[in-house]
Amino acid sequence: MDSKISIDQFLNEVTEAIESDHLILPSPPDVVLRVSKLLDDPDSNPNELVKTISADAALAARILKVANSVNFNRGTQIESLQQAVMRLGLKLIKILVTNHAMMQIFFQPSGNAAKLISQIYQHSIDVARLAYAITADIKYLSTDDAMLSGLVHDIGYLPLLQVLAKYGEININDKAIQAIMIQEHPVLGGKLLNKWNFPTSIIHVAEQHEQIERSDTGNADLIDVIFVAEHILSNMENNFEPHRSDQENLMSYIRLGLTPHCSLDDFSEGIEAAKQILPAI
Repeated sequence: MDSKISIDQFLNEVTEAIESDHLILPSPPDVVLRVSKLLDDPDSNPNELVKTISADAALAARILKVANSVNFNRGTQIESLQQAVMRLGLKLIKILVTNHAMMQIFFQPSGNAAKLISQIYQHSIDVARLAYAITADIKYLSTDDAMLSGLVHDIGYLPLLQVLAKYGEININDKAIQAIMIQEHPVLGGKLLNKWNFPTSIIHVAEQHEQIERSDTGNADLIDVIFVAEHILSNMENNFEPHRSDQENLMSYIRLGLTPHCSLDDFSEGIEAAKQILPAI
C-alpha cells in the first residue's frame, strides 16, 4: 500500500474521531481499575484494597519490592502486602498502580509504532524521576504528585498510538503524523485522565504541559515542574517533540528557585531515589 495514502488515512481517522468525540480512550486493566477506585474512595476498607491488589501477582510483587527497597526499608524486611501498603502510603501505591497500567496498555502489539511507544514511555519515566527530584526540597509541592504528573503527562499519545498501530507501513518520522500527535495529545491526555478519575491538578498537567506561554504568578505548580524536567532532559533525548527555549522556561525555573543552567547532575541523588520506585523498562 502506498505510504502516502496510509498517512492520509491515519490523519483523517484521527481528525474525524477527535472532532466527533469518538476516539476510543483506553481503560486500565480490570484489577488496576478496581484498585484505583478503592484508592480514590476515602471510605474504602484497607483490607479490600490489599485483597484487590493481590489478584494481580505482578502488581503485588512490584509493591512488595519497592516497600523493601533501600529508600523505604526501615531495617525490617516485610513480606505482607498489607504492611507494604502501610509503609508506602496511598499516593505511592497510586503511582505504582498507574505505572503498572501504563506498561500493560502501552506495550501491546503495535507494529511499527512499537519504537515510538517505547520512546514515549521511557520519556515519561525520565520526566517522572526528575520531577520527583526537583520537588524534593520544595515543601509546598508533593514529590509523589510530581512523579505521578511526570508519569502521565504524555498519556494522551495512547489513543493516537492505537490508531497508528493499524497502519504498520506508516513512517513514524513523517512530519504530518508528528504534528497531529503533538497537537492533539494534551487534550486527549486530559480526557483520559478525567476518565480515570485523576486529580484536577494532574489533569491540568496533561492538558497544559505543551503551552509555551503561561501567565501564572506566585508559587510554582506541577506544570512548572514538568516544564523544567522536560527542558533539562531535552538535550539528552532523541525525541521528536519541540522543546521550549531557555527564555520560554525562565519563569518556571524562577518560580521553582532554580537556575536555567542546572543539569541532571544537580538532581542525581533524587533521581536515584526515584529509580527505586520507577525502575528501567
